[in-house]
Amino acid sequence: MKIPEISVLTSCFNANEFIEESIESILSQSFGNFEFILIDDGSTDDTLDIIRRYAARDKRIRVVTKENSGLQKSLNLGLSLAKGDWIARFDADDVALPDRLERQWQFIKRHRDIILLGGGCLEIDKSGRHIKQHIYPMNHRGLMKRLECLGPFFPHSTAFFSRSRVQDLGGYNPRFRRSQDWDLWLRMARVGLIGCLREPLIKLRKHEKSVTAMNSGRLTEIMGMAATVCHFRRQAGRSDPSQRDPHEWDFFIRWMEERLEEENYFLNKQSWQSLRAHWYGALHTPGRRPALSLLSLLKQYPDIIRFLKARLGTPRIIKRLAKEFPGSNRP
Repeated sequence: MKIPEISVLTSCFNANEFIEESIESILSQSFGNFEFILIDDGSTDDTLDIIRRYAARDKRIRVVTKENSGLQKSLNLGLSLAKGDWIARFDADDVALPDRLERQWQFIKRHRDIILLGGGCLEIDKSGRHIKQHIYPMNHRGLMKRLECLGPFFPHSTAFFSRSRVQDLGGYNPRFRRSQDWDLWLRMARVGLIGCLREPLIKLRKHEKSVTAMNSGRLTEIMGMAATVCHFRRQAGRSDPSQRDPHEWDFFIRWMEERLEEENYFLNKQSWQSLRAHWYGALHTPGRRPALSLLSLLKQYPDIIRFLKARLGTPRIIKRLAKEFPGSNRP
């Protein structure tokens, strides 16, 4: 077998419900010169049996087993084993469109300055029914605006990046138990250009387990904010708490949570999400006009200032926290 140009990297944990469809979607790609690294992160169901069965049928599959230790450690292990110059991240419950790898590979060949490339997606439910399509900015500047204000960003499962550049940066930072991709993208954007394809590359599955993981209390919110605050501190030549000793990192996370409470960030975010959910529901109610629906919603939720703070105030909060953190100012 010749050296693969792409390493598809997937971490699996109790993924037996969707893993077969996900594996099939990669094996049927129009681009064939890849290896498929499947890391079983200590599954307690029959996920490992399933991926081993596929490995016996296709030599491009490499099965790695480990004790359960989380996504960051699984991905860093995969990076250390990968042979391809380019890594295609992929989640065990998503479905790749047939030309996903081909499109990203061809784009990278034409744009040698890009070191990270994402793509749009089709959101589907547990049964595979289409929910909606997501489109993201295509250029570096537009994507950076999203990253720096925690805006909607291309899914981790569409990421296609230079293995050597990520390894030079130390891979995924294990301190980010959530938002580890957000932290890595911000660090990559300092050393190269990032981009995104407008067209969908995957079907992004939303189901009970994925929603639970995405909305796991305050941790996801805090880690996303922490990654962005660390980015602005690096940009200003200040110390990066994510690269400091464990005590300073723990202090930083506690301080972040306290400051976000003081800013009413969690309450404002919850209020905004509630209004948005009701608004989208009204849009899809037969016979309701959007303008009238919005007016009726505002009567139910009169504190419009809170909504605007949640939507528009995040970038200001992030930059202010980056300046205010009382840690060491040593780079």
